[in-house]
Amino acid sequence: MSSSTRPLVAFVDDEQMVLDALKRSLRSRARDWDMIFFPSAEAFWDVRSDDWPDVAVLDLTMPGWSGLDLATRMREAGAQTRCIMLTGNASLKDAMAFINEASVFRYYMKPCEPEILGAAVEAALADARERDTAATPSDGAVADAESLLADRLSIGTVVLDANQAVSFVNKIGLKILGGGGALSQDGARRLRTNNSETARALDAAITAAAQTGETGFVALSDAEGGRTLHATICGDPDSPGTAGVTLFISDPDLTRYPTAATLAQLFGLTGSESRLVEQLVRGLSLEEAAEINGLKISSARTYLKAIFQKMGVVRQAELVQKALTTSASIVRADEE
Repeated sequence: MSSSTRPLVAFVDDEQMVLDALKRSLRSRARDWDMIFFPSAEAFWDVRSDDWPDVAVLDLTMPGWSGLDLATRMREAGAQTRCIMLTGNASLKDAMAFINEASVFRYYMKPCEPEILGAAVEAALADARERDTAATPSDGAVADAESLLADRLSIGTVVLDANQAVSFVNKIGLKILGGGGALSQDGARRLRTNNSETARALDAAITAAAQTGETGFVALSDAEGGRTLHATICGDPDSPGTAGVTLFISDPDLTRYPTAATLAQLFGLTGSESRLVEQLVRGLSLEEAAEINGLKISSARTYLKAIFQKMGVVRQAELVQKALTTSASIVRADEE
């Protein structure tokens, strides 16, 4: 669509007033991007070529093809375009479709502030550059396999980028974030809690995980006294200060955990070791797990060293991840 070496950004919306407003509000970006505007998904598709846009900002609800229809068709055609969805009536069902069917990069409620939308396009372009630099022939297959596995886990999996915005969330994670409970995400895809105390604890744990690579644990209680979520916050100790953060969120109403007996069979753990791991997998800290099992913290640490050796891991975050990817914690989509 463009022979320019500058990034190409497409905007598709059936409301001409919206397109005109986008042209005005993003005029200053013209020195950095080539921009094209279309009044329908079909109009965009009619002039498509092998030169797909780098980013496409799509209206979800349009006559004929929806924004999701267009994003899905582009993906099926092999386009590497990062899609940003704008919607006036977001729902959990929509969000799941955006992520799982069309790999939408981000989605926002209308009206979206020009500064936020501009930053989202820049983030999408940065993501494209990063993936192009790091890509190998097998990267796509690995990413698809990892996404499939995450979607089959009965524990919420949320990945934050370097700006602490949600860059990936699996199906259970979407149910948790969209369930109106202790944890949600805002229009900028940042995590939010409805309790100021847990908000501070979560922010501190995410910051520490990103900066040091250490693992943190936070209990997220509903302000109204509802169910409590347990979050295990994992950084990357090999790239502290730069890497994103992964959260594993257990919900008592949604999560199926491997039992102590199953863990003992799978990893050759003793009864005391398997009971300790069972609690760690549920999102408790080592101190909390030790107390529940009637252990001194020194004894729990001794057990943990033996558990690491038997499970072939070196960090508590790896222990949790390995336990949660056993057959006992994997569910089929049609069983949810």
